[in-house]
Amino acid sequence: MKKRYLLLNCIVPLFLGGILYYLYSPEVYFVKGLDYIIGMQRQTITRQEMMPVMRVIRYWGADMLWSYALLFSLHFITDNKTVSTEKLFCIAALFTCATEVAQCIPGSSGTYDVCDIVVEWTALVIAVIIIKYYDLRRRKKDEST
Repeated sequence: MKKRYLLLNCIVPLFLGGILYYLYSPEVYFVKGLDYIIGMQRQTITRQEMMPVMRVIRYWGADMLWSYALLFSLHFITDNKTVSTEKLFCIAALFTCATEVAQCIPGSSGTYDVCDIVVEWTALVIAVIIIKYYDLRRRKKDEST
């Protein structure tokens, strides 16, 4: 049960984030690669053409999903035995911050945006809350048996 729970919290957000990138971010490298393989060329939707909700999903949805999956992946890899959830949060937060700051390097893809860091860290906090809740429920269940 635990492995299925962790895999669902890793694989599903990665998959959904990939779909969001594919649908709304044709300038992303892996999307360009898929389009090249498929033989497809798409037009980029301009910000003005999107409804406000779609702008939020387009600009931050995939980042949130992938940050969430990152923390669950780290939790899955360590099995939460060798590293605390708080330390995993710090590792993931530093990684997301570093990848965002790396976008400031000339020639790198992407655009540095503080909002990206905020939404990614928000997703990490949500993941920590879910992990803590699940662990608490599991401990209570183990104690009752």
